[in-house]
Amino acid sequence: MCAVFARSIFSISYRKFSDTIRGRVNFLNLCRAGNQTPQMSSLVSAIANGAGRCDAASLNQEMLMWNGNYDSGTTYISNQLPDYCSAYISNAYSNLGGLTPKYVGDPMNGGYWVPANQYDAALVAYNAWLLQQQQQQQQQQQQQNQGGG
Repeated sequence: MCAVFARSIFSISYRKFSDTIRGRVNFLNLCRAGNQTPQMSSLVSAIANGAGRCDAASLNQEMLMWNGNYDSGTTYISNQLPDYCSAYISNAYSNLGGLTPKYVGDPMNGGYWVPANQYDAALVAYNAWLLQQQQQQQQQQQQQNQGGG
């Protein structure tokens, strides 16, 4: 019965985000198992705080950061999991299997999140992309050196 309730947890939404979190926790605590152990209470809190946003696609959107000032800068995807994702992923009662997100690459050089079961292929693709970027930079540098000499 509680599994049916859990599917609708993310439909709970209030004007203030803090009220949304409180409403989700209260809803999940309707299940007797919701507060039987500290680990389950932690999982309820993590789910209520947005653990449904801990997949690679969501992290690539939510962890998009700005590096620079008001006039100029670049964006990058942070490699730091939000606290609620760390709590959700490391909880004894959650098992995401191959879907646990992993970070590929360097944040300041095109890094991004992928599901764990896609990590090896993504790392190969990232390294190939990185090599291509380095080769293009070397070619540009050589052209500038030739044009300026």
